[in-house]
Amino acid sequence: MVAFRLQTVLNVRKIEEEKLQGELATLIKSILEAESTLNFLRLQKSQTLRILHEKQKEGMSAGEIGIYNTYLKELSDRISSQKKILKELEKARDKKREELIEASKRRKILEKLKEKKLLDALHEEMRRQQNFIDEIGVTRHNRQGMGREQRGI
Repeated sequence: MVAFRLQTVLNVRKIEEEKLQGELATLIKSILEAESTLNFLRLQKSQTLRILHEKQKEGMSAGEIGIYNTYLKELSDRISSQKKILKELEKARDKKREELIEASKRRKILEKLKEKKLLDALHEEMRRQQNFIDEIGVTRHNRQGMGREQRGI
């Protein structure tokens, strides 16, 4: 078997690609968790607004309205913060995806080179075998010719 001179580099590139795949999977999981948190915060805000409107119809004190408004402001701030976190995670995911694509391209280039070297080695071995077979045929033909000469044919 032919040794591929760049096998170590190919192995490193495979490891690099696997590492990037793991990092991408972690980012995707973080995005799902951030989306879940954002949805939960939005649900909390909508439920709090609904409760506030119902209580306002029944009549509320200014202090209670202030408490609800403070809580709603806090929820709005947390929603805004969560949106920023989500946007940053999505940006990081997109960047990681591009890095993974590039790493994959670099690995595939080496794999194609390895495949080409292997095919070249196989063709060379087939050529050598054919030359050997041809040489045997020529030798046999020459022996048969010499045998005929010796017998006087």
